[in-house]
Amino acid sequence: MTISAFLIIPAAYKPAANAVGLAMGWGPNNYDGVALSNDGGATVTHWACRTDVDQVFLATILAAGYDLTRAGLSPDQIAAVQAYLDAMDPQPYAPPGVDAVLSALDVNLSETLWGIDHATAVMADKGLVRIDHA
Repeated sequence: MTISAFLIIPAAYKPAANAVGLAMGWGPNNYDGVALSNDGGATVTHWACRTDVDQVFLATILAAGYDLTRAGLSPDQIAAVQAYLDAMDPQPYAPPGVDAVLSALDVNLSETLWGIDHATAVMADKGLVRIDHA
């Protein structure tokens, strides 16, 4: 199962979110590409990452303590992710600092919208506007 994920982090958490992504093996600078503003101005208030994810990603953030109900998953879907996590060997690594990042992270998942369509829908729902940044 592949799902489109639009991940939003407040600007103050960007360095920590990038460090956590790197430590989890997802590469550096995950949140450097999509600058967002909650007032349409030039100030970056949030950063986003749009990617395709799978059960491994969901199990990893669940293991690190993310509440998947915040991402819109039903109890049955979360139980399936938990079962997948329980079967993983080795268990996912949760680096230091992940708690603060996960508490600030806004994860939006979609099985019907992809790419820019997904990003546009989430930004509209959250009242965020993509802006150019230097």
